[in-house]
Amino acid sequence: MKYADREDSLPMQSSSGGESESILITDYYQRPFLLLHAEKARASSDITTPHPIRNRFWQLIQSGEYQWNQAKVLLNSYLQSVEAELRKSISDLSLAYCLHLYRRLSPGAIGQDKQGATIGLTRAILEAAFQKYAGFALCTKIAESQTIPIERVLGGLLMAPEFEVEREILAQGNQLVLTDFSGFDLEACYNLEKLAYEIWRVGAALRTTGKGANLIVCEPPECFIDDRSEELDFLVSNFDKRASKFGASHSATGVVFPDVTENSASGCVFLPVYNLGDVTGKDLQKLFSKLYRIRLSPDFVPNFVWVPFNLREYRQAHLPFSSAFRERYGSSFDAVIVVVAALCSRVFHSWNETRGMSVFRYWQRAYEGPCRKEFLRNEIMTFLSDAHEVLAIEKTTIDSKEIDLAINFWTLNASNRRDISLAYPGPHYLFLPIKNNALFVDYAWILRRLHDLFIGVSIPDQNFKGVALENALRSKASMLPTGPCKADHGDKHQIDYAAAMGDYLIIAECKAVARSIAFERGEPQAIKHHVENMVELALTQIDEKAEWLANNPVGTNYDISKYKYIVPVAVSPFVEFIPSMDRRYWLSKDIPRVLTPQEFEALIEDRDTIENAANKVTIKQGYELS
Repeated sequence: MKYADREDSLPMQSSSGGESESILITDYYQRPFLLLHAEKARASSDITTPHPIRNRFWQLIQSGEYQWNQAKVLLNSYLQSVEAELRKSISDLSLAYCLHLYRRLSPGAIGQDKQGATIGLTRAILEAAFQKYAGFALCTKIAESQTIPIERVLGGLLMAPEFEVEREILAQGNQLVLTDFSGFDLEACYNLEKLAYEIWRVGAALRTTGKGANLIVCEPPECFIDDRSEELDFLVSNFDKRASKFGASHSATGVVFPDVTENSASGCVFLPVYNLGDVTGKDLQKLFSKLYRIRLSPDFVPNFVWVPFNLREYRQAHLPFSSAFRERYGSSFDAVIVVVAALCSRVFHSWNETRGMSVFRYWQRAYEGPCRKEFLRNEIMTFLSDAHEVLAIEKTTIDSKEIDLAINFWTLNASNRRDISLAYPGPHYLFLPIKNNALFVDYAWILRRLHDLFIGVSIPDQNFKGVALENALRSKASMLPTGPCKADHGDKHQIDYAAAMGDYLIIAECKAVARSIAFERGEPQAIKHHVENMVELALTQIDEKAEWLANNPVGTNYDISKYKYIVPVAVSPFVEFIPSMDRRYWLSKDIPRVLTPQEFEALIEDRDTIENAANKVTIKQGYELS
């Protein structure tokens, strides 16, 4: 991708209740950034050239093949070197500068891997690095526009005659602006992103070598790759492809909750995600026209897309963790969620009241501020009633002291920034200190933080997770009893859920096993533990139940004699990594036997896959050989 492809987008909007003329929503930096990107495009034709640190480090390592233990040492050593370089480059910058600049660059590829998931993770890594290492006080590269002469804005670039509009924009009010800034600073930002990409690349290598591949140290520009077999390449690619399709209806603990529906709209809020799917103004026009009476240019590409999230059901599903959450963090779970609901209600209110620039900035930046902490607290209290309504909880259950504790929970400080990991990455914080008791409110990573909120919060009884997973499948009644199926001879087995299609009965074993950070980081023992306790155990259990049902088609409380075959599968909250291409693990070439709830819903409507499923059981005859 060229430098010229990475500038912020310019939308055309038309507002109001009548037929007003189209207006161009712009900002002080946009046209100057086009110029700076054009200069960089002439200087460097390929933004995806690796950061020099890759060659500097790996040229000192002997070429060859390294097994997991050696590979882990090398990769972690490289990770430490890259993070040290990031820390060195960021520590002299302010958090305000980093966020202000980076959110004005559209998300795009910075390395050879151009997948949306990779772009998103690279952004998550770099923004975690900003929160971990950038200074809280303003640095010399950013200032309030009314405190400096306009000649200093963007290094004096705005003084050119063609930027009269931008000078008028700055004269309208006080705002943070880039000061001593040039194409070199733009290139430096992209170099930071390249370092974040190297951390992603290390993580990808650890996840693959943790699944059985060796690490190959080779010549530049790659320097290190894995020697995955054809089978492992398929398994990893299948996992990644499936994982990229699914949203946020479960947390890292394995707790599932209902997705957004028309009936659940009152419990939903909008949360931003990076626009990694090339959503354009054409895709958003119907929504924006209906809600805000704004006409978007079809070519407008927002940096973020705000998506509905069922916060009410999320809270309800995780209530069993409440006491342990308070014990760990000193703040109530409800207060933490109420703060999120209040802020999201405030954003939605702002969209409806102000339209135009307000909507544009949220969809382009996903943050606001700086604002004083007292002002922010007052705004949260103002929208507290709306938050209670979203969550369907009593208004008297959370007092102002709990709100203060929750605000502290969401606020980055010198102590908790030490807990931020770039390798994972996270946790990201919602309130970012800037200067003199002022904060940015950064909405961009709320969804990720909610997913990870209960990592490290343990409770002894987690059986409720399995029940929640079973309930997620029951949009239609099960074809078997919700209690145990009882055979005539007294034996019995619990079938979590059953659906039917023609001659086929599809039965599911629901198993909710939390996924650890160690799994995500590619630790072989963590991967092995999860596969054994999720994939292997679930398939063993459902296969036993399928064989039992096939040999006992009629019981005291069920009758499956009208079916000819049983298709046994397992259901997990997560897209699970399948450890082998062996026939035991697959319904078809691409569809595994361990599915997410969404994949299961698709399966029971897929006649071709069901009728040709491997591992189907013939009733009264045991496993069919095919």
